Amino acid sequence: MREETIGGLMVLVAATGFGTLAVFGKIAEAVGLSRPTLLFFRFSLGAAIVWGVLAKRNDLAVLSGRPLYATVVLGVIYAVLTLAYFRALTYMTASLTSIVFYTYPIFVFGLSVPLLDEQLTLGSVSALGLALAGVVMVVGVDASQVSLLGLLLVTAASAGYGVYNVAGRILTADTDPTRLTAHVLVVTALTIGVVWAWSGFTPPAPPP
Repeated sequence: MREETIGGLMVLVAATGFGTLAVFGKIAEAVGLSRPTLLFFRFSLGAAIVWGVLAKRNDLAVLSGRPLYATVVLGVIYAVLTLAYFRALTYMTASLTSIVFYTYPIFVFGLSVPLLDEQLTLGSVSALGLALAGVVMVVGVDASQVSLLGLLLVTAASAGYGVYNVAGRILTADTDPTRLTAHVLVVTALTIGVVWAWSGFTPPAPPP
């Protein structure tokens, strides 16, 4: 397959995964898991899986210099935007939160044109306009479920994810993506771990 096809399929898989976040976030809230608890274990498990992949590749070298500093920045950004996203779930439905979050391509594109020299074309602008129109229509139809604070939180998360994508491209252009992900997940887990400790360390109890 062409690289564009492989990349497109990977994006679809990632989008499907992102689509489950709000649903499982609501489930976690229903069984009494705090957001820091849920997210700490989520990112810790993710880090363990990706480091396991690196171990199988015999590639456990730790990043250093600029790539390491970049992953620290990206990890903290990812932690903050994720906390904002899951906080928004407290105020809005899972479906609405997910849909508003998917405005992030607008932020990605808006930053990519000046920072990554991507082309501003009629097709790309039209696609973004249609996507934004879809979000506005859904929010308008489901206005009773809209919270201003929730909307601000999920929009902040969306903007943060846009910054994360573009900054990652700029800061780590020469870094293997799997190694990058492994390091970012560790930093994100540690950042959320600090928040968890600050808000009160309460490990989850079975069966939830």
